[in-house]
Amino acid sequence: MKTKLIKRNKALQRVSREHHHSLLLCWKIRSGFSKGIAEESKSLSLIEEELEQHIRFEERILFNKIQRTATEEELKAISKIHYDEKFNDNTDDTFWV
Repeated sequence: MKTKLIKRNKALQRVSREHHHSLLLCWKIRSGFSKGIAEESKSLSLIEEELEQHIRFEERILFNKIQRTATEEELKAISKIHYDEKFNDNTDDTFWV
């Protein structure tokens, strides 16, 4: 199934990139479990599920509402508190290798 891309207001794009990195982490956790790798299984699984649900809510519902209702000043305030950080993907952990 193809997902419809949502055009984000520039003020929310940095947060959406952060969400992308977090969803990558969720995918890696699920991938590790699918390979039978033992870890703090129950707690880690619950964290992954909650994190993904939280991000999906923000991306699908909250951000759309913000884009419809926020003033330019409010959007500028959002963009001031979120900034690009270099994403360092840990590719060495045996959990997701």
